[in-house]
Amino acid sequence: MGGYLELGRKLTQKLQGSVSLRVDKSENFEIKLTPRTSFVYQQNKESFFRASFQNGFRNPSLSEQFIFQNLGEATLTGGLQPYLDQLDLPGNSFFVQTVDDFNDNVIGLTLENFVPLKQSQAELASLSILADNIVQSEDILKIVPEKVNSWEIGYRSLMAENKLVFDINYYFNLYRDFIGLKRVIRPKMSPAIDLFLASRQVNNSTERDVFFIYANADNTVTTQGLGFSLDYASTGGFLLGINGTWAKINSDEDDPIIPGFNTPSFKLN
Repeated sequence: MGGYLELGRKLTQKLQGSVSLRVDKSENFEIKLTPRTSFVYQQNKESFFRASFQNGFRNPSLSEQFIFQNLGEATLTGGLQPYLDQLDLPGNSFFVQTVDDFNDNVIGLTLENFVPLKQSQAELASLSILADNIVQSEDILKIVPEKVNSWEIGYRSLMAENKLVFDINYYFNLYRDFIGLKRVIRPKMSPAIDLFLASRQVNNSTERDVFFIYANADNTVTTQGLGFSLDYASTGGFLLGINGTWAKINSDEDDPIIPGFNTPSFKLN
């Protein structure tokens, strides 16, 4: 359930402002307050500038909360606590990126130009990579709503006796708790009991379990984009329009999450 309130007024002859506040409550998550403020400046009858700041959120979808599906080589699981508890991951697993770093280091030691090591020696020498990065409880937390602060500026103009409309806008978003997937490998042997055996099992598909877990990013994620549109209405009743967008995500490569940002960089219609 939720509620919404908006207030607006004319600040000057050419400037209008508005503020709004929305409150939402979902069964599995805490109450969320999302404010927004915006301004529109009318330069003349044909030209308008706008700017806004807003705070928003996205609750995890039903799949992101509840799914538990065997994909063959991995299990896709929701991020609510009952699902996380049954996986028994803290102290017993590694992120896929950690395993990749371990394997890369082993390969590097076996191909060393000066005194290359045997496979088992290289694995022993690389165990600290795994030992220092065993998944802990704070690494696998219950999924929470994705939150964003968004800044946007735009311009719109009416031209050719109001038959042609041009619009352009730029936005910058700062996400916290960005929702995506964390990939975790749990060997049959707990690394807390036998780290060397666990290091062998993480690369053996018959002796490990792989989980893709809906979770929140540890770091902030920023996105930015630019959009434009040009629309023309002819006297004969035909409408002709072109619009395009550019969007980009900036994320930390060290973050174990795979951001669920699937917007193409460029779109043109």
